Amino acid sequence: MNEKGNDACIIGYFRKYGIWTSLSKSLNGVGVLKLVQDKKLDLNIDINNYLKTWKFPYASLSNNKKITTANLLSHTAGWTVHGFMGYPQGDSIPTLSEILDGKSPANSPAVRSMYESGKKVEYSGGGTTISQLIVTDITQQKYEDYMWLQVLKPMGMNNSFFTQPPPLDKQNLLATGYNRYGEEMKDGKYNIYPEKGATGLWTNPTTWVNISLKRNFLIRENREKCFLLR
Repeated sequence: MNEKGNDACIIGYFRKYGIWTSLSKSLNGVGVLKLVQDKKLDLNIDINNYLKTWKFPYASLSNNKKITTANLLSHTAGWTVHGFMGYPQGDSIPTLSEILDGKSPANSPAVRSMYESGKKVEYSGGGTTISQLIVTDITQQKYEDYMWLQVLKPMGMNNSFFTQPPPLDKQNLLATGYNRYGEEMKDGKYNIYPEKGATGLWTNPTTWVNISLKRNFLIRENREKCFLLR
């Protein structure tokens, strides 16, 4: 392929949408903090005060210590379920309640306490999924609609979305997924992730790089202020 052809290939790649799995969590955190900014959420209050459609079942392992949204965002809730595998196209898609309780057709175990909150950092996509539910229970909006209006659009991420499965008009822009052995996925290009806050972001490399550069610039410009806030 000639030089021009290589350029075209690279440009095409950087325009393709991919599902950015755990990078979704950082934007989910922005969405949660927008609720804090709007005084609709207190980071330090028991999560069950905000959960309406499902309640976290406290057990003896939590040692009677309440879990807060701050614990969810910092992965210090002491919870199970590191991550999610997604669901092949055509499979039954569970509700969030079914996922959180580990009930069929969910393919992940229930999100439950392993030890009391605040004890140590334990990465938990399950905890992020509960923060997704907090967002929808507070706003009474679809998660993808809230994230578009309050996070993606204001940040200029116009080529990004949390819709699962992805919209029909974006299908020709989606990158093809591959398994750990380098084999193309057999049941469609991608899996579906109802755990949108934890692993549901669709975007492309160009958009993510631009956002990362802007974020790093803001951190440098406000380094002293950020240090003082800590």
